[in-house]
Amino acid sequence: MLDLISARIIPGFSRLDAEGSRDFHEIVDRALMDRPEHIRRQFSIFLSLIRWAPGLHWGRPFDHLDGSRQDRVLSWLQDSAPDALRKGFWGLRTLVLMGYYGRDAAWIEVGYEPDFEGNRRLGGNA
Repeated sequence: MLDLISARIIPGFSRLDAEGSRDFHEIVDRALMDRPEHIRRQFSIFLSLIRWAPGLHWGRPFDHLDGSRQDRVLSWLQDSAPDALRKGFWGLRTLVLMGYYGRDAAWIEVGYEPDFEGNRRLGGNA
């Protein structure tokens, strides 16, 4: 379910190879493991909610909807849902973006060249 949602949020997600997918999931898993158990449980419940809630409107779960309807569900969660669901979506979106852009390979894709000595050159403490 996470991969399907990620592909709707990040267009390039579906082009990840096996290594990229593994790196994405390692980053997400590591971030979730750093959270308390109740947060991990809420995350799992939220993914289930996203999967099954569209059945009330369209009679099918999220993973059986076409892309435009999936986008409508995610847009509603992002912009119009009750506050708790909207916050849940923004947390999910943040996690997905972190997993995708946190991969070393993504740095190359976006032209990010970190300079780990930069703070020292600016006169800051390293």
